[in-house]
Amino acid sequence: MRLIIFDIDGTLANTDYEKDLCYAEAFQEVTGHSLEGLDFLNCKHVTDSAVTDHFFQQLHQRNAFVEEVEALKLGFRQKLEQRYQSHPQYFEEIPGASATFNHLLSLSDVYLGIATGAWRHPAQFKLEVIGIPANEVPFVGADKSYSKVDSIKEVIELAQKQYGHQTYQQVVYVGDRVYDWQVSTELGIDFVGVDFAGTGVLAKAGAKVVLPNLLQFPLGKLKG
Repeated sequence: MRLIIFDIDGTLANTDYEKDLCYAEAFQEVTGHSLEGLDFLNCKHVTDSAVTDHFFQQLHQRNAFVEEVEALKLGFRQKLEQRYQSHPQYFEEIPGASATFNHLLSLSDVYLGIATGAWRHPAQFKLEVIGIPANEVPFVGADKSYSKVDSIKEVIELAQKQYGHQTYQQVVYVGDRVYDWQVSTELGIDFVGVDFAGTGVLAKAGAKVVLPNLLQFPLGKLKG
């Protein structure tokens, strides 16, 4: 039995640019501040929660209040929905994503989960648009944690409860960033990279299995 856990942006959904643009617009509406001039490169964790607090520390020398975060989540999703209505062509799947996900979901010896560095509510919209049935699998966003390590751990725990299996022969994380490969290494699980943009950074970092898309998912070679 295998547990395969997917990232979303750049892995299942090809929405990175629109995601960043919609977040920036929601941030300015909620806070009155533009992201221009703010640094996120030194943020330790590449998750919505961590990056938002990183921005608030630069602006106000404090983390975001709960009500500010909730307003941001709501505004972020609304911006995504509005952008989809006007520019649906920018909300596409990584080629093969929905077909592969739904095929794996049908297999008796493979179990799926989703662990993303994005907040769940906005992220769920992007999955709905591309036909990924997120509600059928354990799905954890960055709502309660800074680190994707914690999100993946929580998905594994939820999978144990939902699927009734305490152990798996293999746990695999599928992601598109070097950060994803690093957290997989930290957790001691296998990693499959998706390099749809063709940058080569995952292979250079040391990832052994890197795919250009999800059209041919190599179930027999999931060692990364």
